[in-house]
Amino acid sequence: MSKGAYVGIGIVGAVVVVFGLCCVGGIVAIAMFGSAYGKKIERPGGELYYTKNVDADEANKMADFLAENYFKKDGDKVVTVQLDREGDTPVVRMVYDMSQADKFKMVLKLFQLKISRTLYDGNPVILHLCDNKLKTQKVIEWTQDSSGKKGDSNKKGSSDKNKDKKGGLSDAFKQNK
Repeated sequence: MSKGAYVGIGIVGAVVVVFGLCCVGGIVAIAMFGSAYGKKIERPGGELYYTKNVDADEANKMADFLAENYFKKDGDKVVTVQLDREGDTPVVRMVYDMSQADKFKMVLKLFQLKISRTLYDGNPVILHLCDNKLKTQKVIEWTQDSSGKKGDSNKKGSSDKNKDKKGGLSDAFKQNK
């Protein structure tokens, strides 16, 4: 098997593990306050909110991508994700179990890379790991080593305490009941 095939298998496996580590609870808060997070698209196993900064076509592509690759389809658990933009850069916020933050840094970086390559032609994507109200707890910035391309750099606007400066993957997404 080629090195690229192993990387592809690793990316898919890693992201499945991340979503498997999701926890319950956020869906109740999201359901109560849903309109504050934007328009909602539902897919089996997950829901995507998108803000006014994102058009419906881009949001549907992201929802399809998440449904095809990452949402679990076991029926009673839902992964909550929000798509927004900071200027031209997509920002993906996901409800995430922060107790798993240090265990899955590489998995989140692979998830960020897969989104970038699949939906945004390898351009930067920023991940926000959030509580069950989609309040950012940690930011996974785009770094030069995220894509292997020269010229990528950390974006401005996030506090240093929230940045994953190593460029490694982080944490675990929360699933909600």
